[in-house]
Amino acid sequence: MESAALQYKLELVKAGQDDGRPSPLSPAERLAILKEHQAAWTELVPSYEKAAPMLTGQTWELYGGVFAQGQGQSSINFRQLPSAIRGIDEKEWSINDIGFEIRDFGIDPAQNLLVAIQMPDSPTSVFHVHLRDIYTSAPHSAAPNPAVLTLQPEGPQVSYTIQISGDYLGVLVLSANEISHEVVIWNWKTGVCKLRYIGRTLETFTFLSERHVLLGLTKRPLDQDELRVLRAAEEPNLMVVDFLASSGELTNLEEAEFVCAFHYPAMLNHAVPLGLTVRSDPAPNWAPHPDSTAPFYTARGDRLLVITFTVYSILDGHTQLLLFVRTSSLLAHVEALRDETKHRFRWDEWGPSQTRMMRAPRTHSGVWVCYVFGMKFVTSKKLRGKPKYIEVYDFNQFAGDRRAMPEPEAQEDSLLDGRWTSRAETKLPEGIFGEEVTTSLPYRMRVMLPPRGDGDRDFQCVMLSEDTFIIMSNDENHRRNIRILTF
Repeated sequence: MESAALQYKLELVKAGQDDGRPSPLSPAERLAILKEHQAAWTELVPSYEKAAPMLTGQTWELYGGVFAQGQGQSSINFRQLPSAIRGIDEKEWSINDIGFEIRDFGIDPAQNLLVAIQMPDSPTSVFHVHLRDIYTSAPHSAAPNPAVLTLQPEGPQVSYTIQISGDYLGVLVLSANEISHEVVIWNWKTGVCKLRYIGRTLETFTFLSERHVLLGLTKRPLDQDELRVLRAAEEPNLMVVDFLASSGELTNLEEAEFVCAFHYPAMLNHAVPLGLTVRSDPAPNWAPHPDSTAPFYTARGDRLLVITFTVYSILDGHTQLLLFVRTSSLLAHVEALRDETKHRFRWDEWGPSQTRMMRAPRTHSGVWVCYVFGMKFVTSKKLRGKPKYIEVYDFNQFAGDRRAMPEPEAQEDSLLDGRWTSRAETKLPEGIFGEEVTTSLPYRMRVMLPPRGDGDRDFQCVMLSEDTFIIMSNDENHRRNIRILTF
């Protein structure tokens, strides 16, 4: 009979988990907890449920098991999401009046880090990035003195995307002129700028590895005149950049160094790109807080990237396409290049067998974007005459039985029976791309009807953390509420 220690290691790999820090728990006890945790996710039976009002602030963040909401202009409320199975307590605290108006913020609870962007005086003024302690709001002990990073953007700034990966902090600044978008990466502990790229085609970014950043590029027409002379739409591409090798100087994308780029299929002339976003969670080198006693946590060796491509075509109108790809797939291509740079991979060299492309549901949100964690993706759908339901896609390649998925028309009556399903191929007909696009990255999908509170209408969106769904809905008095479901 296999020892509990060996079986625990095998089950960790199958579940896509890494072992936690040493504790009094034996391998047999950890194995039992792991099986309970996986069973809860398989059956989508929550071990904890709680409803709470949504705060009225304009900013929010969900990262590292903490849900944070802005309160007013300068305060933030934090809620550590619990896990009865993994032994994580619920905890709530607030920072009252950080000392300036907060334009946006990001967090890394494992490093006690709060990154808060101060509201600029004007769209063209310098913006200040404050590095604070997430519990006390004091300057972070590992940050430079003063604990503030500054940047003078090239264009009029309108919005920001903040991501933290270990010692590195990335900020994407979208410009009102749609020309001067820029991404900046600092070592937040030294204050040294490692990368600063600027360009019209820059739409989104995420950390791919401990030294690589993935930039999402697409060229959209700026006005009707440009649209009329657009002969062929340029397909989006995902550019891999070694930010540790960069000079940190302001560099135009057209002249920038990069390792490689992964291209979408060639597009039809009448298809017009409108936007691109890349989401992945957690960061490549993420780990739980040093004080965490959780027996295991989501593995860092491979993560799911969810890329949303928004496009308009004469045949299909306004459409969003979701592309799912594992970070390990892209990094395998990067490693195979050795010292070669600026290599461009055609779609047929990387896409068909290593990705899954499908149309996004109408409910897919561009605001509540925390819909991916580890290898899972969560979304919602609604069939006519039925309540809105949750779909959970799992791209873990080591888990589960993979059987053929019935065609959508044949499964509508049984969609809410809670069964896992999978599909061999997804085919997108012509209309956006020049030819039929077939993809086959395996996945599993499970359906759940979430519980409702008294007076709740159909929920608006669902977000995903390591152990938790956060479901947002409006009640009959138009008050916004959240429901926490922990597995």
